[in-house]
Amino acid sequence: MKKVFLAAAVMAALVSGSALASDTLTIDGEMIESGCIVGNNGNADINLDKITVDQLKTAAIGDKLAEEASSFNIHDCPAYDILISFSADVPPGFPQAIVNDLQPSGDVVAHYMFNNDRMSVVGAGAYLGDYYEDARAQAQTPEGYDFPVWVGYKKIAEVQPGVSPAGLTHSSVTVDITYMQ
Repeated sequence: MKKVFLAAAVMAALVSGSALASDTLTIDGEMIESGCIVGNNGNADINLDKITVDQLKTAAIGDKLAEEASSFNIHDCPAYDILISFSADVPPGFPQAIVNDLQPSGDVVAHYMFNNDRMSVVGAGAYLGDYYEDARAQAQTPEGYDFPVWVGYKKIAEVQPGVSPAGLTHSSVTVDITYMQ
C-alpha cells in the first residue's frame, strides 16, 4: 500500500510540476504605409485567344485548350520580400481549374493558370525573395515586374447534343500579397 501511495505521490508531483511551467509566445508585427500594386490600380486582365465549339467537342475532359504565356504587372512594392498567393473558386472534380462563371460556356469549360511548372498557382504561392532578387527589385519600381503565368481553357464536361456552349468566358482570381522581412 505504501508503494502505491508513494508512486501516486511522485506522479502527482511530476504532473503538477508540468502544469506549473509556462512559456511565452510573443507576437510582433509591423504595419507598412502601402503595398504593391497589381496591374492598373489593383486590377489586371488576361485575355485568352478564342476557341471554337468544335475544338471543345473534340477535346477530352480534362484537356487544356489555347494554352498561352501571359503575365500581369506588379509594381511599386515596398522593400520587402513578398509572397504572392492566389485563390479562386474551382469546379468540382477539377482542383487545378478556375470556375468560369458565365453560362452556357461555364457548363463545359473552365480556365486555368500556372507558374513555375506548377500545375496551378491557385492555392499556392510564389516567393519573390533573395533567390528572385532581380524580380523583387523590378517589382519595387514604378515600371514593375511582369509576373509570368500560363493560362488557357480546360474542358470539364461534354458538350450536350443540340446545346451550344458558345459565348463569353470569365473567371476571377484573387491575388494576395504578404510582406516579409
